[in-house]
Amino acid sequence: MKKITGLFVAVLSTGILAFQIFNSLPKTREIGQGPVPDISFEKEIYWEKAREEIYVFIMNSGSRIKPDTADLIAAAIVENAQYSDLNPYVIAAVIFAESRFRHDAVGSSGDAGLMQIIPSTAKLISEAVSQTPYNIKDIETNVKFGCWYLSAMKTRYGGNYVQILGMYNQGGDWRGAGERYAQNVIRQAEEQGLPLGLLILYDEMNVQKNADDLLELNKKS
Repeated sequence: MKKITGLFVAVLSTGILAFQIFNSLPKTREIGQGPVPDISFEKEIYWEKAREEIYVFIMNSGSRIKPDTADLIAAAIVENAQYSDLNPYVIAAVIFAESRFRHDAVGSSGDAGLMQIIPSTAKLISEAVSQTPYNIKDIETNVKFGCWYLSAMKTRYGGNYVQILGMYNQGGDWRGAGERYAQNVIRQAEEQGLPLGLLILYDEMNVQKNADDLLELNKKS
């Protein structure tokens, strides 16, 4: 768990401009001006698209993950993102930064699995979710535990993914090393073609806070 560039500046600038244009548009609509969108249907499409795009992201990551394993990882990400109300692309980016999608990866501090969870944290999470015994290298278990931790951070920070990423890495004050970790996760994902800065910027949980902290990170890079 312990661990923006010119491209990010361009992507973020485009996103901020689009965000400003979006905010300038009228947000209300008179009754009868068109059909009311089926939100549940749109959400279903969102999750299906997210799974497909994350699968492609895994296969294009250069990690030589087999298609069936990539599909299993993408499915675990989307399932746990839905359950924990998390942005699935953020989860995929964390896994890429932590383990390059290798479920058997082990770090120098005993961090293990896709999301590189340290043994003491895994034990605490297993008790919280009532899952004992457990295999932290198991794909579904590791993603479930990592998402539980991210969700706890999201509850604390109200959907601000810059802070959530910093806390995922540090477990304390997210400034400093935590901010650098957030930069690293965003940068690496974007280098692989996943526009994580924009995906965070437009996340419905907390658009303005995400925008402010992304700009602050960019100034420090």
